[in-house]
Amino acid sequence: MTLRRKQEYLIQGLHGVGTKKSKEIIDFFKSPLNFFNTLAKTQIVFNRNGKPKGIDIDLGKGINHKFVMKNKEILIKECDKNEWRKNWIGKSKISFYNC
Repeated sequence: MTLRRKQEYLIQGLHGVGTKKSKEIIDFFKSPLNFFNTLAKTQIVFNRNGKPKGIDIDLGKGINHKFVMKNKEILIKECDKNEWRKNWIGKSKISFYNC
């Protein structure tokens, strides 16, 4: 497996990212670290009614505020060890959104 393929595979672990989008992200950012750092810094822009209308940084084609909200939670939110254990016991699959 080439380095490029490994980088694409890493990006595909995010919510809503498949083969095509992972290639676009690597082409745009050149490395997964550049993308992760930019994603972590990205802020959601709200309209005056309080509804999200976009993001403040261009993350490439097809990446909107919904993508940013879901994936920032995955990347940044700390998981409580006890919560993870409670969700793991008795289930055949891990619930990634509930730790």
